[in-house]
Amino acid sequence: MFLEYIKKFLRWVKGLSEPFKPDHAVIVYWKLIVMITILMEGFVSTYIQAFVDENTIDFGDKTAFTSLIGDIIYVFDIILNFHTAYYYHGELRSSRKDIVAHYLKTYFMWDIISILGIPGILFPTTFWHDLLFFNLLRLYHVPGYMNRIEDYFQFNKYIGSIVKLLKLSLIIFIFAHIFACIFYAVTLVETDEQSWLQNDDMNLIGRPIEDIYIASLYYSITTMATVGYGDIYPRSKLERVVAIAIMIMSSIVFGYTLSSMGSIITDLSNYSSEAREKMRVITKYMNEKGLAKDTQNRIRKYLEFYLDKENTMRTESEDILHFLSDNLKDEIIKEVNAKILCDCYMFSSNFRRKFLYTVSRSLIEKSYGPDEIIFHQNDEGDQSVYFITSGKVDIFYERCDMSLQKLSKGHSFGGIAFFSGNPRTSSARSLEFTTVFYLPREKFIQKLVDFPIEKVQFCCDIS
Repeated sequence: MFLEYIKKFLRWVKGLSEPFKPDHAVIVYWKLIVMITILMEGFVSTYIQAFVDENTIDFGDKTAFTSLIGDIIYVFDIILNFHTAYYYHGELRSSRKDIVAHYLKTYFMWDIISILGIPGILFPTTFWHDLLFFNLLRLYHVPGYMNRIEDYFQFNKYIGSIVKLLKLSLIIFIFAHIFACIFYAVTLVETDEQSWLQNDDMNLIGRPIEDIYIASLYYSITTMATVGYGDIYPRSKLERVVAIAIMIMSSIVFGYTLSSMGSIITDLSNYSSEAREKMRVITKYMNEKGLAKDTQNRIRKYLEFYLDKENTMRTESEDILHFLSDNLKDEIIKEVNAKILCDCYMFSSNFRRKFLYTVSRSLIEKSYGPDEIIFHQNDEGDQSVYFITSGKVDIFYERCDMSLQKLSKGHSFGGIAFFSGNPRTSSARSLEFTTVFYLPREKFIQKLVDFPIEKVQFCCDIS
């Protein structure tokens, strides 16, 4: 037992010496943390630049401490990038030399420049304080990190649409925050003239900096939304010039985001309308034919299931494989089909992996609805073996409708007819929406021609 732990530890240490895959779970979650940190630090850096006096920054200040923590995380991310593989034209490159050369040619200098703002926190002088601007360069990575995270989690259409709406809302807030910082920074340039901080309705001079920021953000958002209540307005010439620039930029940003949000909501609405129309047509048809209510409900539930699967764009595996290279096809077969056979004790204990890998190409995917019969008792035509990937299956005696066993994901059934070649000894039906992979017996026997050892083993199993 102790030696097993030692071996596992050594394998773990060896794994650390190899580069991480860019889509590894650890890397994806780390990039999620880095992305959140970049967004927070971008907010903090611009806030410090505009609203915080460089002479008042210290580690007791929450904004300064947050920015420093973000810098430390980003430095560690730079180090990790030298230890992470990358994709080049769809192919994974994991050579240490290639990784280093690729990072140095692409993002390394950009990342190094972006950490020049660290002295702005450690040494709060005017010169170093101005270097905090370089932290904003890290925002360049955010779109790429977002795409990588979405690719990893593979959100369905509804969740994906919500994520897109949140991204667009984030864009609005980022630009509103930047405009708010710029609008306040103008007051620091023109100290001799009256500013928007003091007008007929309010006087923000001497108020806490948080109140001034909220007022500036309020003006920025109302300007972007073209509301403009008039309680805050530019008073000096420079403030008016900046306000004009903010209005022009706001019209572009706000118009783009609103248009994108409208498209997302329209797509969801079109799908819902299409689904409702199909449901209306099938309901009208069932009513005209006088179908029983129970039958109608089953048909509607199955149609909902079908439309949901259609909505998630579940493309047939053959269509996907058609566009991939031979190497990637083999990878998919190895990861999906071959794993199904290797995880089944009935096959893994009798046949070699090389043979199972070859046979896995013959696996066929199929879906069944609730109470749908998969095969009947005494059936001689279908002698396939089935592997459940989702849903539940009931094995039962058809004559007396007696349930023998209920199977779920990870189980297999139909092995008796598959190995013996005899008729089915029982029936099988789907208890809910079920997806299976099945292996036809005749295709399995065809593969045995090139594998004499497996052929002998199969003949022994039959006997």
